[in-house]
Amino acid sequence: MVAVLGLALVAVGVSLARSAPVAAAPGLSIGQGGVRPAGPGAVPLAWARRAPALPVVPRVLALPRQHVVALVQSVGVTAGRQLDLPGDPRQVGWWAGGQPVGAASGSTVIAGHVDSARSGIGALAALLSVKVGDPVEVSAGGVVLHYRVASRSTYRKTALPAAVFRLDGPQVLTLVTCGGPYDSRTHHYRDNVVVTALPGTGR
Repeated sequence: MVAVLGLALVAVGVSLARSAPVAAAPGLSIGQGGVRPAGPGAVPLAWARRAPALPVVPRVLALPRQHVVALVQSVGVTAGRQLDLPGDPRQVGWWAGGQPVGAASGSTVIAGHVDSARSGIGALAALLSVKVGDPVEVSAGGVVLHYRVASRSTYRKTALPAAVFRLDGPQVLTLVTCGGPYDSRTHHYRDNVVVTALPGTGR
């Protein structure tokens, strides 16, 4: 889960209890209907051509080169001050306390489980293989906003930068999941993988 301390969020584990980690498998598409074989044209988004009315609440996240599509839920925090991420790792959560997509400034944070014992690999397991320059697309309100991956970093969960969740500064889309070694005793991964993406062109 992701614990909230003031305005900063510190990740302390997002994997559900399990006996062993599930390795991300290539050639899979993860969307509303679950995991399915990927291939050309496997990203079923409707590409709108009208100008977007920004900012908007994200509804669908797509990583076209990884053939991943995931529904986005708006999430808040639990009584334990943790992000209440969707239990299904094939879906992801947008932190509603942060910036919406297309905001003029700040970080739009979308996070999710890398995997789970019950459902297998998660949509954001694809973050382990994205590269700088890869496209990222967020669909909302009938429009699609385009981004390009700018960086991918790995942090210990105890050292996740507060800037990941900033509300000001330059506009950025920030995707977060788990990574690093898996501890079978605590049922958590040690690290967080953080991918940043900046507004850019389409595919």
